[in-house]
Amino acid sequence: MVPPLIGHAKRTRFINVLFCAFQDQENRNARSTAALSAELE
Repeated sequence: MVPPLIGHAKRTRFINVLFCAFQDQENRNARSTAALSAELE
């Protein structure tokens, strides 16, 4: 049984890592979309 505080800290860090990865993916998608539309124009 993990103490709630430690479990919460781990979960929060895990969510932060997921969120950062998601943001990074979004940024990459936005960049490639911008590059594509620039090529299309």
